[in-house]
Amino acid sequence: MPSLAEIRDTNRLLIESAGDPPEFHFLEHRGAVESAIEVAEAYWNQSQDIAGTVARLSASLSKHQPFRDTNHRTAFVIGRLVLQRNRYGFLVRDEDAEFAAILSKDRDPYRSLEAQVEELTELFDRRIEEGRLV
Repeated sequence: MPSLAEIRDTNRLLIESAGDPPEFHFLEHRGAVESAIEVAEAYWNQSQDIAGTVARLSASLSKHQPFRDTNHRTAFVIGRLVLQRNRYGFLVRDEDAEFAAILSKDRDPYRSLEAQVEELTELFDRRIEEGRLV
């Protein structure tokens, strides 16, 4: 599982690569990142289910908006990183419209975190079952 520092550094690098000013990189809710990591680790330790683990981590980072900017992209990159480290990198490509679209649904204030986790889990499970990137 990525560390708080690794997630924070990923956000900083994404901000820099977009040419945004450094003040856009600011961790406003450290506890939200720590909680996302803890929930994902607990789920992994209980289930060994990569789809559900990455779904929980990415959805939580995206929904709780811990950084001043670039939360969806950070959630996307961190999710892809965890998949790559666990030999499931083939499930997500650099520009994955379906994964990104699910993450962006958190802008709906009535959409629950659980609904987003479920949709991401279904996406990754479907891709695992198909054995290829869609």
